[in-house]
Amino acid sequence: MDTGNELFAKINAWIDSHAEEMLDDLTRLINTKSVLARPETGAPYGRGAADALDLSRKIMKKLGIETSVFEDCMAEGDIPGERGGEPELGLLVHVDTVDADPSEWRSDPFRADIRDGGEDCVGSAVYGRGSTDNKGPAVAAMYALACAREIGQLKKGARIIVGSAEEIGCADIARYLEKRSPPPLVIAPDAEYPLVNVEKGRFLMRFGGEWSSESENTDAVRIISIRGGGTDNIVPGAAEAVLCGTSADIITPPALAFSEKTGADITVSDDPRGVIIKAYGKASHASRPDDGVNAQTALLAFLDALPLADTNSARAARALARLFPHGDYHGAAMGLNMRDDISGTLTLSFDVLDMNETGFTASFDSRTPAIADTRDISGIAKAALEAADLRVTEISKTLCHHTPEDSALVQTLMSIYREYTGDTETAPLALGGMTYVHGIPGGVAFGTQLPGENNRIHGRDEFIGVRELLLSAKMLARAIIELCG
Repeated sequence: MDTGNELFAKINAWIDSHAEEMLDDLTRLINTKSVLARPETGAPYGRGAADALDLSRKIMKKLGIETSVFEDCMAEGDIPGERGGEPELGLLVHVDTVDADPSEWRSDPFRADIRDGGEDCVGSAVYGRGSTDNKGPAVAAMYALACAREIGQLKKGARIIVGSAEEIGCADIARYLEKRSPPPLVIAPDAEYPLVNVEKGRFLMRFGGEWSSESENTDAVRIISIRGGGTDNIVPGAAEAVLCGTSADIITPPALAFSEKTGADITVSDDPRGVIIKAYGKASHASRPDDGVNAQTALLAFLDALPLADTNSARAARALARLFPHGDYHGAAMGLNMRDDISGTLTLSFDVLDMNETGFTASFDSRTPAIADTRDISGIAKAALEAADLRVTEISKTLCHHTPEDSALVQTLMSIYREYTGDTETAPLALGGMTYVHGIPGGVAFGTQLPGENNRIHGRDEFIGVRELLLSAKMLARAIIELCG
């Protein structure tokens, strides 16, 4: 049996010797656009996601990992242990991604760009959608399995489970768990270091309103349309409104003053459709709304300050501005602000809005602490919306996930993290993001974003540092060996 120092050196040498190969495989995965698309035969979440899943299997086969497919939506890769039987450890990753607007990126989000990390990180970095969430960690986990198989002398087996629908609500893992049991120990390298043992619940509410057209009010300052974000779990980085009955000359001075006050950039221009008002903020993951600048709420706040005619669309927009004030990250205006010592403070992000002259649809995404599981948050939010004459159409709730800090899995992974990084101060985290382990007893998220870094998950110019990628592979390989050895 190798000593700790010998094992440390062997793992480092193996991963470092495969660094270029890892980068090549990550490049191929990023270059395979895997955003939700129209379902096809053999591709329930679109051809791109299916192609990324197929490429994952090819990478694993190349590494000598036995693979199989589950219902065209997940791939498995197994390394056996000396004792045979079912695997002891599961690594849960995904290769689908959220979408990206190429105009907001320095490079094409769906073509990997390896360049100097500059202010983002030490050394080189891989830029591209999915580099951190979650294609980079998926590649790291595949190579960690291969490394552990070659040098680890494993008594028990390990399995990687690769999904293709994590970003649209984890329908794939739900199908999987209906028919298969997860391994006793489960890790998702899909969050932050040192380790996430508490994942907040998720509370999603869709709502809207309908009214008759108000086109006869031709001389009034009216809202023709408002379009904000289109994805539930992304803080919108851009939003647009079209007004009639006014001009860019009138709207521009207050827009400049508003931009200086809020940090969102408001631009105004004349157009055959009317006056176009665009708000530019900063996209971020909905679980961390304070990392971004919500362009949608900024636009609503600006519209609320304008002398709009008293129409149904204006009343709806003003109601939304009051229910979701710009900068309110905790649902205080709706009466949802709450916290507990285990899982922290509730967050709320107003992410989706599409309004025209006859109605609108919208949704918000809230990440909820454990205390919310005992409160009627659906009733509180529904009452607030209905008081503003808005109609709730869908409610979705997931409970908080908590694995005790003193569990053997948490203690082992924390020990590995401390050995490899030298960070003995940072404690396990409670986060708003949800991973595949959510709801699997004892499961935790381990990596991949390091403390103090912001890989801009779901945002523009998402990246993973090459050093971070290799470090994650090394720590995962060590975890496999220790937990299955």
